[in-house]
Amino acid sequence: MAENLEKQLANVLERHRNNNDIEQLIWGYKVCAKTEGKTTGTLGIYITALKRFINFLKVNKYCQDVTEINTQVIREYVLYLQQTKTFVQHPFTKPQNKTLAGH
Repeated sequence: MAENLEKQLANVLERHRNNNDIEQLIWGYKVCAKTEGKTTGTLGIYITALKRFINFLKVNKYCQDVTEINTQVIREYVLYLQQTKTFVQHPFTKPQNKTLAGH
C-alpha cells in the first residue's frame, strides 16, 4: 500500500513540477505531509498560516509565483503581521488591543 501511495505522490509531483503557483505548491505540501503522518491539527495550523500569506499577496496585488516572492515581499508581510491586532479574523475570539509578538 505504501508503495502505491508513493507512486501516486510521484505522479502528482511530476504533474506540478514546473508549476510555481503558491496554491498548487501548498496542495502538494498537503499531500506530502499526509503521507508523512502529520496530524490534521498540525496541517490545519500550517495551512491557515499559508492561506493568510496568500491573502496578503492577493490583497496587495503581489504575484503568487513563488519565484517572484522576494525578501522585500516577506519583510512587508512580517511588518503587516507585527501591526495586526491579535485574533483578527478568529472565528471564536474577539480581536485584542495588542499586536502579534515580534520574535
